[in-house]
Amino acid sequence: MADVLSSIMNSNGYASVAFNNVDFNFGSLLGDAVTILHELGHVYQYLFGQNSTAIKDDQGNADLTKANSALVKSKCFPGVVF
Repeated sequence: MADVLSSIMNSNGYASVAFNNVDFNFGSLLGDAVTILHELGHVYQYLFGQNSTAIKDDQGNADLTKANSALVKSKCFPGVVF
């Protein structure tokens, strides 16, 4: 996911999600939705603190990135097969 999106907190206290210059399409609208919600979870964390969301900082940690996405799938799309 880091290849497509990244979320950052700037020095002014604003969080943003940057879409990189690549084709943003994982083959399904659900996959795209999971990615966007995953990144917005990071933005929420930046704005409201580390314990404000179950999404954890996953920079450089592929296993944690997968776990964060799995969490989004289970909470936002329960029962949906991806």
